[in-house]
Amino acid sequence: MTNQALEPVQFLEWDSKFFGAKIGRVTSRNLTDKEIAKVENWVSTHRMDCLYYLADGSKIESSRVAEANGFFLTDLRMTYGISLHADLIETEARVGFREANEEDLPELMTMAGVYHQNSRFFADEHFPREKCQRLYELWLQKDFQEENHFLWIIDVDGHIAGYTSVSMDINKKSVEIGLVGVHSEYRGQGIGLDLQRHVLKELWLKGAHEVEVVTQGRNIAAQNLYIKSGYHLKSVDLWFHKWYK
Repeated sequence: MTNQALEPVQFLEWDSKFFGAKIGRVTSRNLTDKEIAKVENWVSTHRMDCLYYLADGSKIESSRVAEANGFFLTDLRMTYGISLHADLIETEARVGFREANEEDLPELMTMAGVYHQNSRFFADEHFPREKCQRLYELWLQKDFQEENHFLWIIDVDGHIAGYTSVSMDINKKSVEIGLVGVHSEYRGQGIGLDLQRHVLKELWLKGAHEVEVVTQGRNIAAQNLYIKSGYHLKSVDLWFHKWYK
């Protein structure tokens, strides 16, 4: 499976190993009838089990082609962005806001496995629930351990009330928000908003200029949080899956 950038499908080695199925991703964002024929030929040759397809939400034709060829909609991909500026530094420090440590990690991973069930993986019944939970546990662990990844929490009297993970591109001075979660016992208390404001301040101090975050179309609470935090909507795209067995 060489020259994947030129192929109609990219084989996803990590996903395939993790879920125990041969999984690929359609490389085009705007499928046509001609392109879908190439995709299906590739799948037949490589005996794939599942395909992901991220359709450009501004091109209705690509979604129609996907639906006509057995792909089913699993999620709306909402992308929000914000440009950082000096005013964010004026945010007052909240008691309990800090970087996560090793002792926090087991509890944070457990929370991540529970609090991200609006995702397209949970929406697709072909994926075992316990695998979907494990996926988000590992995601949070990665953001804690890897270089230029950060994980911040708000600690209330020794209890983790919420968390936000990020990955930073040092060269481009850009950041992607990873996972955001608030403990069920602390929701409705402004924890998520406080986290976002403090995280944005920390990122500004680290030299970041632009921040993006992706959430699900069905996750209204998260969308409202990002809007309140100053983000603006950049794009709406559509995730499709197709299974062959």
